[in-house]
Amino acid sequence: MRKVIITEIMSPILRRAGTAFGAYLVGLGVNSDTTTTIVAGLTALAGVALDLILSHLNRKG
Repeated sequence: MRKVIITEIMSPILRRAGTAFGAYLVGLGVNSDTTTTIVAGLTALAGVALDLILSHLNRKG
């Protein structure tokens, strides 16, 4: 059930949040190459954090 929630709900939300943040940075005048790098890093960080949280909850419960 958790894999379904992650793949069907959390992944699209993280991608949309990354896109929105990237659009915000471009609107502020940040170079688009820099924005792409920042968004990719933040998306990867969010994915790893989510994985660690779910792993912790799985071991705890």
